[in-house]
Amino acid sequence: MDIFVRSVITNPLVVSNLERYIKENKERVEKTRQTIEKLSKKEIEPNQRQKHLNKIHQKKRRLARLEKHLEQLESDKATGRVRICFGSKKLFNAQFDLKANGYENFEQWKSDWQKARSNQFILVGSKDETAGNQLCVATRKKNGTLTLRVRMPEALVPNSGKYVEIKMVKFEYGQEVIEAALNDNEARRVLKSLKSSATKHYGQAITYRFLRDEKGWRVFVSTARPQIPIKTLKDIGTIGIDLNACDSFGLIR
Repeated sequence: MDIFVRSVITNPLVVSNLERYIKENKERVEKTRQTIEKLSKKEIEPNQRQKHLNKIHQKKRRLARLEKHLEQLESDKATGRVRICFGSKKLFNAQFDLKANGYENFEQWKSDWQKARSNQFILVGSKDETAGNQLCVATRKKNGTLTLRVRMPEALVPNSGKYVEIKMVKFEYGQEVIEAALNDNEARRVLKSLKSSATKHYGQAITYRFLRDEKGWRVFVSTARPQIPIKTLKDIGTIGIDLNACDSFGLIR
């Protein structure tokens, strides 16, 4: 029977991300230790003693798991190893006990595994790129919708062509934010062609996330909201005073 294994890569730039996980895990370890110490010193009624001991026991089990995980993270950082598992760790481990996880055979699990591994992809944008993202360019149409032109990977070009267009895209929420970002990127393009020094003040990165579920493909867009300048005018300022009836001691009646 075939067995899939996790990918392990070595990348110093990615390894640095482990520091955050290590810090968070250390905080959990310390917090759990403090909880155990506090529970151990707490005085308990005789009829509640067993329940209290069970609670401490569960906390100690959690502490052991956290310490083991912390040890693994620190070891990975020291050796420059980063563990990645596309498709989720839970589904990956299901191959080792097929029946318990509802699979009749390995091929059935493999089908779910491949679907899970390829059910989404992210196209990260940059303000320096066309329309905020060179891999997915959005253009506005007169009817208020967007057309997304997605650059295909080289392996898919023979079957799909270099680009795939997704037409009639309209977001129920945040459409105006996306359009504002596109306006900002267009302003940057024009200023750049004029070699204007103001170019650096314009441009918004737009990131697209494509997710496939039982209904089909969905697209999520991330970008920065335009900052609205705050203006203050002394001539129209107001002062609010809250008055409450109280006695000589300042107590509200």
